[in-house]
Amino acid sequence: MITRQRQRSTLVTGSLIVLLLAAWIALAPPQLGGSTRLIIVNGNSMEPGLQRGDLVFVRAADSYTVGQIATYQHPQIGPV
Repeated sequence: MITRQRQRSTLVTGSLIVLLLAAWIALAPPQLGGSTRLIIVNGNSMEPGLQRGDLVFVRAADSYTVGQIATYQHPQIGPV
């Protein structure tokens, strides 16, 4: 009985660790070794898809196609 409960506890703990690691890899900011930037939309050029104040997760891609939303880092004003 105790070994079955211990196995279940170990499985749940292992699954939780794997899930947290996957979330870290997917969402960690560059300052902490990740590849995802968090940007707050400031403007209305992307309406109705994105509204002013929306939080977006931005990651670099190998290539881009027409119709995709993209940002770039402007040297004076930051992400555009």
